[in-house]
Amino acid sequence: MPTITDLKVLDQDSLTAVGAELWNLEILIERSTKRRDVILAILEQRQCQIEGILKKRAIDIASLALTPRFTECLRKAGIKTIAQLCERTSDQISKISETGTACLEEIEAALATKNLTLATTNGKHNSS
Repeated sequence: MPTITDLKVLDQDSLTAVGAELWNLEILIERSTKRRDVILAILEQRQCQIEGILKKRAIDIASLALTPRFTECLRKAGIKTIAQLCERTSDQISKISETGTACLEEIEAALATKNLTLATTNGKHNSS
């Protein structure tokens, strides 16, 4: 088949074939662009979700509205932000002085209102 640069030797069938090929390439480019736009939109949405989670986590633990006693216990243990709290497991929290089952339940319930959890034993979160 002659090349596109050699237009003098292209017959009608060749021109039709080249035109069809170009049309197919345009469709592929258009579909790729649409896919790229969809992927970019999904990525942007995920980035917004991540930023929202990070903002929630950077907030002072006082925003969890825990009882003052539990808030103070956490602060004494060096836990001042929701992020620091979410890095701890329930076992680690229960080892903090003056905390027990009631404190742990209150913390888990408060985090759940923000769609956050304490870390699991393997260091990962159940949801976030």
